[in-house]
Amino acid sequence: MFAASCQTAYRDEYPHLRVDRTYLKIPSDAGSIAIMVYYSGSWTAALDEECDWASLDRRSGSGISAIHLEFGQNLLEARETSLTLSGGADEPVTITITQNAGI
Repeated sequence: MFAASCQTAYRDEYPHLRVDRTYLKIPSDAGSIAIMVYYSGSWTAALDEECDWASLDRRSGSGISAIHLEFGQNLLEARETSLTLSGGADEPVTITITQNAGI
């Protein structure tokens, strides 16, 4: 007797590091936004060294998950930073983040 199933087991099918966006424009008000990471392996994340107005809720992870970018209110001119994600032998992925001017 032979039995077969129509269900397919879930597998992480993201062999290359991907994100849901490579450019992010945020409001001048303080807030938080999620960035989705798609990767089957472990990854790390880092903001530009000179960024003192934004932070990440975590700097590493594995598999498909979200990083939350938290940012302070901007009372001056527009500002910009970058978020770089790295994983395995893949090329790093960079997200450019621009915050609107508060003036």
